[in-house]
Amino acid sequence: MAAVTGAVVANGKNGAGVDGSHGLAIYAPQANQVSADQMVDDLRTYALLKCTATRGNGWLDTVQKLAGSNPDQVLQPGGFAFYVEWDTDADVDLWVCEPDNTCYAPWTGQTSPNGFFSGDSYDIGEPVEYYVANDYVQSGDYDVFLEYWDDGNVYNYANVTFWYSEPLQNGGEWQSLGTFRLDLSNPGDFESIPTFEDLNLYSNFWYTGAVTRARPIEGIVSLNSGQREIRLLVKHMKKRGLTESKPRQ
Repeated sequence: MAAVTGAVVANGKNGAGVDGSHGLAIYAPQANQVSADQMVDDLRTYALLKCTATRGNGWLDTVQKLAGSNPDQVLQPGGFAFYVEWDTDADVDLWVCEPDNTCYAPWTGQTSPNGFFSGDSYDIGEPVEYYVANDYVQSGDYDVFLEYWDDGNVYNYANVTFWYSEPLQNGGEWQSLGTFRLDLSNPGDFESIPTFEDLNLYSNFWYTGAVTRARPIEGIVSLNSGQREIRLLVKHMKKRGLTESKPRQ
């Protein structure tokens, strides 16, 4: 423990709920963290670190083998963002399903492999949530949907307005898809819904579409109807229940 404490360069926390956080973590690049325009190359930068500059020490070779050479992992320009707001005290969640086949929301944590979230509306007491993608992100679809999780103390519905910003279209100006009412009058169970489009058959979901970052770069499109079926991992028992991921089929 003394050796671990001495090796930690910096330690921080975000919120009283993690006051006891401590320990040792080491960053290593993910598979081919390289952007298509070569502006980002984490492997190249990582190789310049003092701990990896000496060839033959084994660590850099290990990291390079772990990273692999999967061309599908070449990064693409990101910077898109989603913002939702509603007019009641109901609990609504913004979900973003990234190309790694995992769905993320503010209550599961404020960072994901490709972006970051606002705080959870339930915790901050404001009827808004947002997601902002990193400057460079993994190739693939970023499916977005809203889930009406629970009634509030006063209201049993929410009129939700969805906004998105796409830097590759209209200079990134915010655009709205309008307002959609969500409630629990005809709820669907996420585990039994086969495709994202089918979410819209139920009153507690609103599937807004997907932003695609595809190779080659000319294949980038704006918010559109998603194509993939729901075969994802979601931390789905919110706050008061389970917190581990469940496979979705």
